[in-house]
Amino acid sequence: MSNTQRPRLIAVDCDGTLFDGGGRPSPRTCKVMQRLADTKHEVVAVTGRSRLSAMERIESVPGMRHAVCANGAYGWDMQEDQLVWGSELNQTDVADIVARLRDAFPDAAFGWETPSGVGFEDTFIELAGGIDEVELVGQPGDPWSQGLYKLMIRRPKVFRLELQKEVASVLGDTVCDITTSGPPFVEISALGSNKGVGIKKTASLLGFTAADTIAFGDNHNDIPMFQWAGHAVAMGNAVEAVQAESHAVTLCNTEHGVAQYLEQMLNDGTL
Repeated sequence: MSNTQRPRLIAVDCDGTLFDGGGRPSPRTCKVMQRLADTKHEVVAVTGRSRLSAMERIESVPGMRHAVCANGAYGWDMQEDQLVWGSELNQTDVADIVARLRDAFPDAAFGWETPSGVGFEDTFIELAGGIDEVELVGQPGDPWSQGLYKLMIRRPKVFRLELQKEVASVLGDTVCDITTSGPPFVEISALGSNKGVGIKKTASLLGFTAADTIAFGDNHNDIPMFQWAGHAVAMGNAVEAVQAESHAVTLCNTEHGVAQYLEQMLNDGTL
């Protein structure tokens, strides 16, 4: 890195972006991340996953210390294994949201992330195709007696954006944030908790601004992060709405699109 270049913050989504078709960062991607670490750039994972399921998959990434988890609900320091900042749906709001959604959609099933783990109702697991299709991590406890980082809802025959619209029609936009990230369910978090707000908080703590930030993503929950970052790069497999918010498009995640884009910048001396 030349004397005229400043360190940059690389904000990278995980599933469909940093991860290859096997659901892990590829050796090529890890090699590029090592180059970034060696040149004093900072890489932050920005994911819908819990820190419990994300850390096991990104621990191989050189130099990666910070993660923004649960779609921007909290920041985690992986080196210290501790919470940096967080925003929960409070217990009262959880009870109200669940009651309203159960009343509107009697066939709804719920999952949740608490500060200590992730859990699901039996019907959620059945709709997912069985226990092997969901990640049960940590000790989630009773979801209705505590604040939650994230609430998940699914229905038998309504998915993704269609379900998001239905949930929003019941809850409105003044109680919580509602998004979808690719799986057939919808994710609900505290109002003002999204990937854009989350990466802004972590960037500020690390001394970076939006202008310093390059973001990579592929799905609808990445749009707030794209709208905040100074430079947004959509994956070749990204949904149309994400590509429309991007400054550039790279290769698909299965073609190591993040690595290819960053390699080019490093080789050109623009990073």
